Amino acid sequence: MSNQVQAVLKTKLTRALLVLMALTIALTSYTAPVSAVNLFHKANGITYTGDEVAATCSSSVTTVTGNLPAETASMLEAQDIKGKAEANMERYQHAESQTGVPWQVIAAVHYREATMDPNKSIADGSPLTAGVSADGLPINSDPNIDAANMANHFLSMASSVYGLDKGALASWTLDSWGQAFLAYNRGYMYKSANQPYTNSPYVMNFLDDAHMNMQWIKADSYSGSKRLNGLFDNGTKDTRPGALVIASYLGFSATAGSGGTANCSGPGAVSGDIAQTAINLSWPDGSHGPGDPNPAYKQAMKDVGLEGVGCSRNGADCAVFVATVMRTSGADKDFPTGTSVVKKYLADSPNYTKIETKDTSGLQPGDIFIVVGHTFMYVGDSATDGGKNMAAASCGEQTGNRANNVYFEDTRGRGTYEIYRKK
Repeated sequence: MSNQVQAVLKTKLTRALLVLMALTIALTSYTAPVSAVNLFHKANGITYTGDEVAATCSSSVTTVTGNLPAETASMLEAQDIKGKAEANMERYQHAESQTGVPWQVIAAVHYREATMDPNKSIADGSPLTAGVSADGLPINSDPNIDAANMANHFLSMASSVYGLDKGALASWTLDSWGQAFLAYNRGYMYKSANQPYTNSPYVMNFLDDAHMNMQWIKADSYSGSKRLNGLFDNGTKDTRPGALVIASYLGFSATAGSGGTANCSGPGAVSGDIAQTAINLSWPDGSHGPGDPNPAYKQAMKDVGLEGVGCSRNGADCAVFVATVMRTSGADKDFPTGTSVVKKYLADSPNYTKIETKDTSGLQPGDIFIVVGHTFMYVGDSATDGGKNMAAASCGEQTGNRANNVYFEDTRGRGTYEIYRKK
């Protein structure tokens, strides 16, 4: 072998060794990027963030629940929060349909103001027969009207104190909702003292180890011309979970307001293919109840930060199913939950087209059907696993099945479905 050939081989071998060394260093020193969800929580002083969203499937949508402190979880279960919410559901959902405020948010205010007592006003816990609250708010004896009135007042306070756009709820971040809760209860007092919502027991109490038995601050507050300074002095501790904890425990979620990517490749995901992802995450028939999600769907919910969100921790929530499909497929990383929020999001987003048809011939697989109260997906008439052409979940009934064929008028009288298609 000539010296020239030996020199060339030596050079190539040296380069190969250098590349191998560089790869070794890169692999041993690589640190997965911190998700936008955790950056948001750290920036706002929230130490508990739930399960970390996978770096390859991160999402800007978050909820504050997941694995709540044992003390908090026991407290919520002992108080039967979900049972009380169910008992009051008619008034909560009526208010949501009238105002767009998620029912979980309304339930959380009802808890803080009246411990979810069905005979008390959501406004401030006064009896429904009181006629007027201590702050001069009208109280209607009809619980549905009372709830709608409170929801409108909630939006007005959020706008008045923090300038939140009450006509753009779909764009509100978790930070926005935290401010809105604070605005409803002594928002002016906290704002004048330059205190954020994360320091308010009304909003945050019992969220995590850093927010247990939170203390109220002392600052000026007024009811009309009556001064309420000192109503809650420094050192006075609150003993109940905060509104954000209650809402999230019941399934509320919101965007973190930070960036994020959706490039999901977990079980069942088909990048860019909405309909096939929906098929892969759902059962082909209706034989599986609310406690038996498709394993791929269960994993997908965890991957995109929706595990435990909605009216069932197993995914028996229609909006959670659709949101999981949209995020998992990578079609829309910011797709929200809550049917009233989803409805407005689809109507306002430039990324969706409203489809006017009442025949499947005018549909495309992946089209989203929505009314306030329910949403589902059309997956096509030729699913390879023999399932029907509609994929859906439902509160307390199913966790992602294709037990029915698509319909255009809601079977429970909630109206005509609007249909949207991702552009």
